[in-house]
Amino acid sequence: MQPQPANFNILVIEDNPSDLYLIEQMLQDSKLPINRIYSAGRIADGIEVLKKSEIGLVLLDLSLPDSLGLDSFLGIRQYAQKIPVIILTGQIASEVALEALKQNAQDYLVKGEFNASLLKKSIEYSIERKKANGEIVYLLKTKQGID
Repeated sequence: MQPQPANFNILVIEDNPSDLYLIEQMLQDSKLPINRIYSAGRIADGIEVLKKSEIGLVLLDLSLPDSLGLDSFLGIRQYAQKIPVIILTGQIASEVALEALKQNAQDYLVKGEFNASLLKKSIEYSIERKKANGEIVYLLKTKQGID
């Protein structure tokens, strides 16, 4: 049997309430083993959550009130070095998101072009890539509960 990650927390850094609501609904529909979804509307608030909480994955909008574009990713990267970060972008031309991938983001998704299934797959692959690179340590449990 495939090991499944233990329940983990997700931080969504998104300033648009409508987008945040849709993302939270997709996460709930995904059936991933999510313990808690944290949200922040600014990079500074996201950094505070990262400092105080055990976060297993970050979903990051690149266009925020206190940061824009690649600076948004670079602003949290030092606080999320061992955590997969998936970029959320509204830009169909995703040059900035591709640059974030070069800077160690795990994936990017274009807003309005993904659903719960694609989000789930992106999260699972991002976690696996971080683990494969030796950059992340997750407690894994099989369905039998064996560590």
